Amino acid sequence: MDGAQWDLVKHTLTNNNPNSLGSCLQHELTRQLELEKDRKHRSFSWKLLRTSKSVFHAIKYQGDTPITIPPFFKDAGRGKE
Repeated sequence: MDGAQWDLVKHTLTNNNPNSLGSCLQHELTRQLELEKDRKHRSFSWKLLRTSKSVFHAIKYQGDTPITIPPFFKDAGRGKE
């Protein structure tokens, strides 16, 4: 597990609330499902993202949820909410 996915797990596991991982994952899954219902939302394929990363030397992925973040980016952010 790399990048932002590891950061999500590490953050939720260091929280004192024993149910935080499950509730956090449930929240992110719900958010991702809502994004996928939105006709204006686009999630690009990993092949396209890898190509763009190499062409533009990108190190941060912006958008989506921690559930769908490609592991080959060093950092990630959610973007506008």
